[in-house]
Amino acid sequence: MVGLGKIRLNLVSFHKTILNLNLSTSTSQPQPQLLNLNLNSHSHPQPQPQPQPQPQPMLNRILAFFMLIFLSPVFLVVILLITIDDGLPVFFVQKRVGINYTFFNLYKFRSMKKNTPNVATHLLDNPDQYLLKIGSLIRKLSFDELPNLINIIKGQLVFVGPRPALYNQDDLMQLRIAAGVDKLKPGLTGWAQINGRDEISLKEKVALEKEYMNRKSLKFDVKIFFMTFASAFFKKEGVSH
Repeated sequence: MVGLGKIRLNLVSFHKTILNLNLSTSTSQPQPQLLNLNLNSHSHPQPQPQPQPQPQPMLNRILAFFMLIFLSPVFLVVILLITIDDGLPVFFVQKRVGINYTFFNLYKFRSMKKNTPNVATHLLDNPDQYLLKIGSLIRKLSFDELPNLINIIKGQLVFVGPRPALYNQDDLMQLRIAAGVDKLKPGLTGWAQINGRDEISLKEKVALEKEYMNRKSLKFDVKIFFMTFASAFFKKEGVSH
């Protein structure tokens, strides 16, 4: 009986020793850190809206090349009429402002006489006195802008964008820079062109150009492009520069 009691005491003592070892081990080990998986945290990055796909510049140039071929009969007729009216040259080359305030030479059919001052049309005292006999017609139909296709092929213009300012139109360019419109490549036609052209003030023109910049998309460009034809044939437009 005595031996059995000693064995029982030894087992109890061994059990206590094991418990003490477990407690000391558990308190000495570092506790695992919990990961912060708060999905509603304000620091979680928000998805940014993707920009609208825009027409590639090469697409503009290819389309302009085929339009130039297709409209070659119109070119020949206009060239003939200008030559008969006021002789050569038939093209009017003028320094214009491009994207980011760079400069390039814009090509147009000459709709005004050779002695016309090289200033914006709205600065002339009586613009009509400088017009050729067919000047009003080709301007109404926007045929004077057809050589702009050459500038598109050269990558200086696109089909839809703000009309390029004259190199000395500092008042217009200051408004465009303030509105951020100078970052757009100028175009053959634009939102301001079909909403008043030269009959609206410069502030109104730049406001329309900024609206176009904010709404710019392929669908909107196509709409403006086709509305240009309707504007040319069914609206009475002022003289354009």
